[in-house]
Amino acid sequence: MPDKYYDTAELYKAMANPKRLAIIDLLMGGEVSVNDIAKKIKISKTNVSQHLSHLRHVGIVKPRREGLNVYYSIVHEGIKAHGIGKF
Repeated sequence: MPDKYYDTAELYKAMANPKRLAIIDLLMGGEVSVNDIAKKIKISKTNVSQHLSHLRHVGIVKPRREGLNVYYSIVHEGIKAHGIGKF
């Protein structure tokens, strides 16, 4: 089976979680810090970090460190172009 099917399945599995979809939706507006993500979707920073780690693993988001803060942005072109629920 071609790798593209495996990669696509992993992408969809990563997005099959409502909290991850909320994070992606928030990041559609641009780069956001882990602290701000936690405040806006009302979950702990630890939980946000776990979800972001999964999204990073499949290539949806990337981090940028600035001092003690970590900011995330969307890097997956399909998600950037179409957003949530539009692809």
